Amino acid sequence: SYSSSLSLAAGDDKVFSSAGAAILVYDITSRSASSISRVTGLNETLVSSVAWCGEEETLIIAYRNTSVDLLKKGIVTNIPDIKNKYIPGLKEIYGVTVAGSRALLSGSFGIVVIDIRGRYVADTWRPGSDGEVNSVSGTVILGDRIYAATATGIFSAPLARPGLSYFGNWERLEGLPAPESSYNGIAAAGNALFISKPGSAISADSLFRIIPGEDATLIHTSPGGSMRSVSVAGNTVSLATTSALRMFSVQGILQREITGYGFTAANPVTAAVTGQTLWIADASAGLVSTD
Repeated sequence: SYSSSLSLAAGDDKVFSSAGAAILVYDITSRSASSISRVTGLNETLVSSVAWCGEEETLIIAYRNTSVDLLKKGIVTNIPDIKNKYIPGLKEIYGVTVAGSRALLSGSFGIVVIDIRGRYVADTWRPGSDGEVNSVSGTVILGDRIYAATATGIFSAPLARPGLSYFGNWERLEGLPAPESSYNGIAAAGNALFISKPGSAISADSLFRIIPGEDATLIHTSPGGSMRSVSVAGNTVSLATTSALRMFSVQGILQREITGYGFTAANPVTAAVTGQTLWIADASAGLVSTD
């Protein structure tokens, strides 16, 4: 159903949106929409994340069962390695970050690195303070380092460092109020990280801005369980909560708040920008565009 959107990617003058069953492809130039699904060659039906790799002109599609499809110029390549591998406990993919020609898949078991050009799993990275399985909710690249939001803090390492499958090659980011807590969202803008920390039924969700090496600043709170994602949209940082999309400057100043679209209240999941257009994946309204 296109009346709902839970994931979003933009690239190649197109916007890709999915609520799970199929992917809506909106062509910005021709203003026409089409869809890709299992009927048209995808290998699964329950999409969890989509991401665009400009370097390889490839759409990365991660599924809830941890299967991955790479779609390039109409050709679909399936990577079933994660799905087929026995991993004790939870096995889920939470997000995809593109770094050059690699896709970094954040999951309940660490970070799986896919070589998009070669179409194979290149490595599994394990940020954490010990050898235990540490769930990773998201990753970003800032400068020459990768930062991972995990169940036990934010961990970072030089992207070029070999041996990131070993936890000892990662360092925990200090400067947050509770460095060993669980963090569930991360984005990089300018020289700063924007990091969300989940609250609870009785404590608020928090959004922090931190320049690595300095202390974090709390820039926003919302009711526990309401923050869904933090992402970079153009030259702003977007925070999606259950009732609003808030846009912050690189300095962390609130610049815009979208609580509805005229025809319905906002229920945003994530956002992206192409040119002057803001695209919102909305759980109740589908793919929404606004200036």
